[in-house]
This record gives sequence, C-alpha cells and structure tokens, in this order.
Amino acid sequence: MTDQYRQTRIIFRGPLQKETAWDVISKVPLDKDFLVEAIFRVYDEKSRGQEEKYHAMIGCIARQIPWMGKKRDTETWKRLLIEAFVHVKREDAIATNQRDPFNGRGEVVPSLDGQRVVQLGVQSRTFGKRIASEFIEYLYAFGAENNVQWNDRRIYEAHVHG
Repeated sequence: MTDQYRQTRIIFRGPLQKETAWDVISKVPLDKDFLVEAIFRVYDEKSRGQEEKYHAMIGCIARQIPWMGKKRDTETWKRLLIEAFVHVKREDAIATNQRDPFNGRGEVVPSLDGQRVVQLGVQSRTFGKRIASEFIEYLYAFGAENNVQWNDRRIYEAHVHG
C-alpha cells in the first residue's frame, strides 16, 4: 500500500466533496495484508456567530462579577461557566432519563501529586449547534440572576443561526 493512502481525511459539506470522498474510497487498493477503515461522522457544528456571542457574553460577566473575592479573567470565567452548564445539563438528563449530552466527557480528578483537583474535559470548541444555543440561554439566565448588563454590541450583532 502506498503512503498516498495511509491516511486521508475529507470533510464534506456538499455534493462535490461527497463525490471526491467516494472517488478516493473507490481508488484505495484492497490488500489482504492491510486493513482499510472508513469512518463517517455527522457533526452538528456550531456557527461562528454562536461562538462570537457566547464569548462576548462571557466577557461581560468577567468584567462585572468577581468570583471568590477577586476579579477573574475571561478564560477563568469561561471554564467556570462551562463546568456549571455541564453540571446543569447532566442533572437535567438524569432527571428526564436522557443520555449524557456530553458523552461522559468532563470530570474532576486528583492532580498528579494528589494535592489538588483538576477539571478535565468539556470545552466549548466541541459544542454542536444545539449545545451552543443552550449554553447561550444558560448565560442569559446566569446574567439575569447576577444583574449582568449585556453591554457588548457583539452580543446583539452576532449571527447565530448558520
């Protein structure tokens, strides 16, 4: 088997890429000494607008609310908010007898020396459209409960549907 076929990844959104994928698959030489694996996944990809919106919202929260007596940066707030959101979504799934919306990702584990805890796992870059939309709604609710003023124009300008 040639190196040309060792690993090929094709991401397709339309008929041309789909045709290219079938063309590549049909040209892969079959050989009893090699395993050929084709994996097909369908992603519910969030929009760039959704990312812009929730990052702007997290920025508003970070600028307005201290945590544990001190001002925290946007990245810290993002981690705190995602962890809280994941917890709420998992509790909702358990209460309604649904599957884990994060497929088991995300957990708190002891540090390597056993002296601290480390949060592993769920990151916003893995959110699909539905989860990203629910995260935005969660941020609105969090903001309402904490009197956050949504004063970043990007929150209102972001195109979140596609």
